[in-house]
Amino acid sequence: MGDIQKVKVSFHSGKGYAKHNNHYITKRDKGNIDHSVTPKNKIWTRVKGVTDIEEAERKVYEEFFMEELNQQNARYRKKGNYKYIRTMEEWMKAERHRPVENILQIGNMNCYIDPADLWDCYVEFTKWRKRKYGDHIILISAVMHVDEATPHIHERYVWYYIDDEGVMHTGMKKSMELAGIKLPDPDKPEGQYNYRKMTVDAECREKWQDIVEEKLKIYKDLELDRTVDQNRKASRIGHMGVDSWRNYQRALNRSMRLVNYCQAKEEELKTKEAEIKAEQDRLAKEAAALAQAAQQQDADRVAIAGRMIEIHEREEELAEMERTFTQRVDDAVKRREQAEEKRCRAWEDGHDENAYNPFRV
Repeated sequence: MGDIQKVKVSFHSGKGYAKHNNHYITKRDKGNIDHSVTPKNKIWTRVKGVTDIEEAERKVYEEFFMEELNQQNARYRKKGNYKYIRTMEEWMKAERHRPVENILQIGNMNCYIDPADLWDCYVEFTKWRKRKYGDHIILISAVMHVDEATPHIHERYVWYYIDDEGVMHTGMKKSMELAGIKLPDPDKPEGQYNYRKMTVDAECREKWQDIVEEKLKIYKDLELDRTVDQNRKASRIGHMGVDSWRNYQRALNRSMRLVNYCQAKEEELKTKEAEIKAEQDRLAKEAAALAQAAQQQDADRVAIAGRMIEIHEREEELAEMERTFTQRVDDAVKRREQAEEKRCRAWEDGHDENAYNPFRV
């Protein structure tokens, strides 16, 4: 049997952003998403046929909480406070109305289970939560991302309660009170370090671990590591530990986002630097080629000038030869004419004056 590898799980609860969960391609992508794998992400929404998380969220709020919003706007109109009137899109983004987002994960980028098993664990978890808090929670969406380094699930849900008139309202605090959820420390007043969501998160983390631990039994080489969560629980119960942990997690997440952003920027700058270096090399080569061409042109101009001098000298030489040849021709013509004249006279001297002279034209 091989070595048993311990696996940790995570269950983070916060606000999140619905727009992020669809993993649409944007200009602000940091390079941590492999969009070629994005179609394999698993998307569930409460609205049948709708896979856009923002759209599904708006439709769910319109279905369940439109009456609450209409009542609120009616009160503002009656008092003349028109500046406080809100649309559903504005209203649902307010702190007291917006959904809760949980991120559930098993393992890390170096060791994680089959995404199908991760989804099975999540389905079992939602069934348990519905049995425990079902009358006060509306699950809006759940998305399993397999296009990042580690498969994980984003779920978004909203706490609600129904008033005496049958109107549904958002409101985590009152919903949890009506659901019978206890404070972490019932002997102390509710406050910043002692509120019901701490109890819910602790119960959900514990159940998530139980479900994952059972699922890992089908993996012979994996085993759940609860150590971190036990330490968290020990430091969390009732006092500053909880808030300190939450603040630490927020600071850590901000730091990690900053590190990731800086790393992405560094990679971007390295890429730009490489592009600039390549452009500089190309321009240097082009400048060298132009300088070589200019040198060649200078050499060609010198050669052409030399050749032109040679041609000019040759032209003068040929002109001189032409003049000499012309002079010689003229001299030959004169000598021929003189010879003919001599011959004509010699014939005349030897014949009668009236005799026909064949040499006289």
